[in-house]
Amino acid sequence: MKTPRSGREISKKWLEYILREHKAATDSSTLLQVDNFTVRKDLGDGYNSQVIFFNVETTEKNEANSPDVKKTYSLVAKLLNEETGSRVFATKFKINLKEYLVYTDLINTFNKILTEKAPEESLISLPKLIYGKCTKNDFVLVMENVENAGYETNDKCKGLDSEQLMATVDKIARIHALSYVFCETSDTSKYLSLPRIDEYFDIIIIMIEGMLENTIDFLKSSKETEELGKKIKLSLPSLKERTFNLMSSNSLFKCIIHGDFWNNNFMFKYADTPDEQRIIEDIMVIDWGNSSLGVPLFDLQYLIYSSTQRCIRKEHLDKALSHYHSTFTTITTKLGCPLSNWGLTELKTDWEKGYPVGFLLSCTLVLGTLSTTNPFSKRQISEPSILDKPFLLPVTVLLDAMKLGMAKVFMALTFSLREKQLFKKVMKMAMKKLMTPILEELKSGKNEAMNTRILDLIYEADENGLFST
Repeated sequence: MKTPRSGREISKKWLEYILREHKAATDSSTLLQVDNFTVRKDLGDGYNSQVIFFNVETTEKNEANSPDVKKTYSLVAKLLNEETGSRVFATKFKINLKEYLVYTDLINTFNKILTEKAPEESLISLPKLIYGKCTKNDFVLVMENVENAGYETNDKCKGLDSEQLMATVDKIARIHALSYVFCETSDTSKYLSLPRIDEYFDIIIIMIEGMLENTIDFLKSSKETEELGKKIKLSLPSLKERTFNLMSSNSLFKCIIHGDFWNNNFMFKYADTPDEQRIIEDIMVIDWGNSSLGVPLFDLQYLIYSSTQRCIRKEHLDKALSHYHSTFTTITTKLGCPLSNWGLTELKTDWEKGYPVGFLLSCTLVLGTLSTTNPFSKRQISEPSILDKPFLLPVTVLLDAMKLGMAKVFMALTFSLREKQLFKKVMKMAMKKLMTPILEELKSGKNEAMNTRILDLIYEADENGLFST
């Protein structure tokens, strides 16, 4: 069965196929037909994939003579991005395969370890997988829409409050602890062969530099911040070197990390209480396409600096680090794999070493996700074009092949020339130009949430001496 490439291509026939496959895994006698389905026009957040929401109405029966049962499925599908360049990038770095392995294997393995060795500990929540496929040419994950179970995302402009921060720190500490035990005790060959973050750091840094150069231009546009902009400019080579050294270091222990652990990639479920308090009952971690072998504090730095406001960090950072360490060591000890010689003092030392990572990535993420000029922030499923007509299928196939070929050539050139200074300079200039609308928005001061968050990150880093080297 051909996998849809977009929301436009989702069909009744395909939906019947995947739902029958899902039912067959639990009850082979179930008869199912799709009566109707609706696809939402708005797309979820996704840089490397399409996130599509749809509802499916079915008629089902367990036996030939049993009464019909009407059911409605609320589902979410992840597909590769329609844009050819993004598809090639995702395939090159196996972003689709990483997420497929997490949903079909890794989290189940983590939970099995917990069930066997520490059954009193809560399991890692993940949206229920309905259907998955990952081959050379096809990728799709279809999951239950957990919004219907009461899970919700937090407002990225506000960031996490203190309770949300502690809950997410607890969650990532548990995931890291399980990952560490898994890496120490199990066959990890299928995961360790996947691309690591540090393997394409020089590609990532081009985007980071482009965004930071625009930030520096913004600072230089005002007399109050001009000197600070110059200071960051001078410290940038040192920041990049320290970031790369941490990400590629062999002196720090590693495990499978999430890789993109920020505000929009976890969902909160709140308990029903008589006084309507917002008590967190569970957290669902989603979007695992950047997971890889790495330094666990990468996730923690990324979380805290990208997803909290400065006042929260000032009041709760030390408590958050202590809670992370306590949770991590408790779980690893319970599972028989305590990490020796890594006390709270060592964690805080590693935290200070990793500060450049938190600063650079969080500046980039805050600007990229809070800007109203971001083309990913208001996307909808595009309307059918004339090329979707069946009689023009040969033309569509030819054009797709040409686009794919050009994208692969560009990607090959990128990797073959990425060590060349001229190539880096040209790419950085192109990235900076692409991000010019964000610079203009910064200068306008109209996006208060974005300007406040980016300036707070910069002022905080300056006070902490990050730009002094």
